[in-house]
Amino acid sequence: MRKLGIIFLLLSICSSTSLANEVVFKHSTTGKILTKKDLQGFSGTGSWEIVSENTVSKLAMEHHQKGRAFGQQGEYEKSLEFLVKASIVDPKWAYPIYDMAYTNMLMNNFDRALELYQKVNKMEPRGFFTTKTAIYTLQGEQDGIFPKGLYMAYLSLEWMKADKKAKSVFNLVTKIPNFAPAWKEIISLPDQDEIVLPAIENGLKADPDKETYGILMINKALILHRKSKRQEALNILGQLALDKESSLATEKMAKQTLSHLLETNS
Repeated sequence: MRKLGIIFLLLSICSSTSLANEVVFKHSTTGKILTKKDLQGFSGTGSWEIVSENTVSKLAMEHHQKGRAFGQQGEYEKSLEFLVKASIVDPKWAYPIYDMAYTNMLMNNFDRALELYQKVNKMEPRGFFTTKTAIYTLQGEQDGIFPKGLYMAYLSLEWMKADKKAKSVFNLVTKIPNFAPAWKEIISLPDQDEIVLPAIENGLKADPDKETYGILMINKALILHRKSKRQEALNILGQLALDKESSLATEKMAKQTLSHLLETNS
């Protein structure tokens, strides 16, 4: 498990320093800095879409849309046919392959799904939607760490009503306490504030994937901030924002959260 072992310093900046270049954090070991300019565009709320650096052709997007439409109708073989076509037209575009992996999950082809998620991970090493969590779980199933079908059961939580989801989440963490993503789900349950921080710590102990780790740590920072442990919270967010090992989504969410906390305390 990765440990929070790096200390960030909140710096006082002279009034002559420009706002854009004002240093918010400085890495005590490497000297890397995080400025207010780095946080521009990350205030408020937002959703982070994964955008390919490559221009995607119109034909590939059409095939992809048809593949997704067939998938939503439960016609998985037809869905795969068009997703494959999209990938052939634009082989550097990860999205069709990601959807191929998910479609194979729905068809209970878990080994094939893992292969495709691994391919997406090589194409987008800083993260692509839930790819890293999928690999963490499916590889664990292959290695006998987790029971077969766990990832499919985990995905099904998304469609459950709140009361049923809460029961299923607590069943998961009771039966499989070393499954970090299940601990993460407790964060989103209503009326569970008193157990969120212990759940986060349990999730961190379970050696989570990078995406799960980022969400757990960001929520830990928010709780610490509410408990008036402002500097600890800012340090965690600064670490996530500057850590080259953070996923792209974690970096963006950390910057967004850090920007919000700094604004509310300015």
